Amino acid sequence: AWHARVRLPCPDASFKSITIKTSNRALSLAVWAAENPPDAVRRNRFFKTIQDDVLTPNRGNTAFGRSTLEILKVAHAEQIPILSLGRGIYQLGWGAQSKIIDRSSTPGDSALAPRITGDKSATTRVLAMAGLPFPINRSVKTSEDALKHAQQLGWPVVIKPADGERGEGVTVDVSEEELHGAFEKALNASKNQTVLVEQQVEGVCHRIFIAGGDLLYAVKRLPIGVYGDSQRTVADLVSDAYKKEQNRPPWMRTPIKAIDSEARAVLWSMDIDELSIPEEGYFVPLRRIETTASGGVDVDVTADVHPENIQIAVEAAHLMGLEVAGVDLITTDISRPWYESNAVVNEVNYAPLLGGGTISRQHISAYLERLLRGNGRIPVEVFIGGEAALSAAQKRGTELAKKYSGVTITSATHTQLANGRVIPMPLSGLGFRTQALIMRQYVDALVLVVQDDEVLERGLPLDFYDEIVHVDDQVRSRNTDQHNVSADRLHAIVTILERRKNKDKK
Repeated sequence: AWHARVRLPCPDASFKSITIKTSNRALSLAVWAAENPPDAVRRNRFFKTIQDDVLTPNRGNTAFGRSTLEILKVAHAEQIPILSLGRGIYQLGWGAQSKIIDRSSTPGDSALAPRITGDKSATTRVLAMAGLPFPINRSVKTSEDALKHAQQLGWPVVIKPADGERGEGVTVDVSEEELHGAFEKALNASKNQTVLVEQQVEGVCHRIFIAGGDLLYAVKRLPIGVYGDSQRTVADLVSDAYKKEQNRPPWMRTPIKAIDSEARAVLWSMDIDELSIPEEGYFVPLRRIETTASGGVDVDVTADVHPENIQIAVEAAHLMGLEVAGVDLITTDISRPWYESNAVVNEVNYAPLLGGGTISRQHISAYLERLLRGNGRIPVEVFIGGEAALSAAQKRGTELAKKYSGVTITSATHTQLANGRVIPMPLSGLGFRTQALIMRQYVDALVLVVQDDEVLERGLPLDFYDEIVHVDDQVRSRNTDQHNVSADRLHAIVTILERRKNKDKK
């Protein structure tokens, strides 16, 4: 026999039922897995159950993007307060130290930015007007116009949707014979039914992630492929990589697949084939470019980015009104200045994916450091008791005001600034008022007055308190509003609060 007690970090209240059902399903699956030794059949059954019973039914109920969960994981590990605002938007930190995020996007990103960055032709036009390196392209609606502009630009060309993302619908190295098929592919991926015919630039796409006006990290974005080991053929490397991926959950697998005609064409362009044995560490691509559908391999080049390339990425982000941006630079050598390698800014991405891969996840802490000061917390002190506790809290607020400009004192029914100005609220209860204050940007220190036993029923929306002062035992019962709580309940209140005292002063 066994008993499981599960503690969940900051579950979103709106997802409470989903959280409970998912946790119960997870426990039952754990029991099943413990009783059934793994083999290929059982493993697939296990993954399929998760997919069918948990992921698929709940996918439409979760609003956050891929970046959000990875950011929240790191924030929780670093004891940064998290508050759900709904629709996948979260507040990190309290009061004056807080910031809200939507995926990797922050309040420093202009609301106008997605209108420009979501349209590749508009992005190109703005880059060109500002004198930044831009791709030469033309917007077309028909295959005939695509052919006309491609002939003017010179073969081969790149064909892509004007409003697409994640590499969907993009074809490179397009010849005249392949133009029509590439155009239809791009058109099908475009919401606005507009296609770009673009002059092909030599080089590889590098994602330069800008956060807070500087480089966070950079990766070279290679297509899906395998690395040689001087022993196995390309066919064996691909087969072994595919088998390895099949042992992973489907939602975590890379989309590597058996060698097909597209992969053979890429191999032939490199003068190798399926039976070639690549040297140790030699990268063998199986697609021409990296896309979400076909997958890819990221190579960390953060230390190699030339300062001029960082500068041009920062300027492109600022130009679009973005504090956080994924600037895609096509270059043959990221360590050389863009003007020496004839590089171009291919795209500027709003709310770029953060935490999608190992390299990216390693930089989430640095992203949070730029977003927040410290761990996003403000000083919080608690006074327990009756009217004397309120007086003591007000006196403490006056002392704190010598250091902080937005000191706020609140009880269940009364909220004021340290200077005595009352803050009216249509809320009753210390928990509700505390939550309201940690959402207000002017609050940089908070003094709470616990005068009843609400904390035993509802708790408070804070996980740590810096100081707890037990002034007296005049704590009321919420049920009668006249008599003080029993000694046992008072002890329980003090114990609960003391457990959350921030002994590390983080």
